[in-house]
Amino acid sequence: MFHMATQKSGIPWHHQAEPLPGEILQCAFVAFLLSPGPPHNASLRLVGGGSRCDGRVEIFQRGTWGRVLDDQWDMEDASVVCRQLRCGEAEAAYTVPRAERGTGPVGLRGVQCAGHEANLSLCNTSLPEATAIMEDVGAVCQGEQRVH
Repeated sequence: MFHMATQKSGIPWHHQAEPLPGEILQCAFVAFLLSPGPPHNASLRLVGGGSRCDGRVEIFQRGTWGRVLDDQWDMEDASVVCRQLRCGEAEAAYTVPRAERGTGPVGLRGVQCAGHEANLSLCNTSLPEATAIMEDVGAVCQGEQRVH
């Protein structure tokens, strides 16, 4: 739990002329925790398809690309992926054939999107260590959407 930093006088530091060094560090830590992270389209990609808007879903976390696995992947989930990548509407959601599955670490499992989320990381997910049998998932999107 975080508290508002105060000096011994009990006055909140943002009302003082100079914050104490520990207060600056605490504020920097809180700002780091609340920061939005990488740009929304930099942390997700589709690989192995015919374009950047078609393929197996991977998510970038902790410095590496990870597979997205699911046993109930559907159009709501694919819609979020396509929106996040600015690839238009989702045309298909699918599980990846065995020969095309990824081999890297698992980034997300058991994704459950409502379909309106702006980012896949805002959807409900299972822990990467979940034991249910899940498969790599993919999406086919309409295509790249230009931002005006």
